[in-house]
Amino acid sequence: MVDVDEPHAGPGQIRVAVRAAGVNPVDWKIRSGAMQQYMPVQLPYVPGSDVAGVVDEARRGVGGVAVGAEVFGFALGGGSAEYAVLEHFAAKPAGMSWAEAAALPVAVETAVRTLNLLDVSPGQTLLINGAAGGVGTAAVQFARARGATVIGTASPANHDFLRSLGATPAMYGAGLVQRVRALAPAGVDFALDVAGRGALPELIELTGSAERLLTIADPQAQQYGVPYTGKSSTGQQQTPSRAW
Repeated sequence: MVDVDEPHAGPGQIRVAVRAAGVNPVDWKIRSGAMQQYMPVQLPYVPGSDVAGVVDEARRGVGGVAVGAEVFGFALGGGSAEYAVLEHFAAKPAGMSWAEAAALPVAVETAVRTLNLLDVSPGQTLLINGAAGGVGTAAVQFARARGATVIGTASPANHDFLRSLGATPAMYGAGLVQRVRALAPAGVDFALDVAGRGALPELIELTGSAERLLTIADPQAQQYGVPYTGKSSTGQQQTPSRAW
């Protein structure tokens, strides 16, 4: 434990008094050292990127926000602290809790980015492997808003939840190909893997090509020639690659 300097907003930035901070898998992976090869950090390091709070500093170049505004977004230099500096943010709806707002940034940005990379369009069928998690939940809703049909894998306990979001649920695991084909006789246009449960061969079989599949979680992506794109912790777009 060390003391660090209090952060302040720079040009084009705001500072918030943090009311809630989100925790993502990448945070514990960095903390454990598992990501040092891919995302090296220098200590002392404040983890986290998802925050919600009240603006208490706003510098020139930032429009549409004033001191006292309630916002959520991506923290620069860590979000699990008393104050956080943001460049990418949005207004928090009045009816949304601080905790709900702090859970959104990484999951929602990742969901929207992956749907854009896949170019999911109206009338298409999208299979989401791991649809009941944070990214999956957001991806289901955005894909449905685009006019796509969504099939989502999840445990049986989450099937009613997926139905409430407009997705058709399917059990993951052995027999996935047969179950999905029964639900989508005309085939699946794209697949998004957010679970990393070793389902890439089945997803390739269902879509007909590794190029019609994207994963954010499976370290076997390179082996199968599947594009991989990581979760963003900065709000900046990350392009797909074939390397974990």
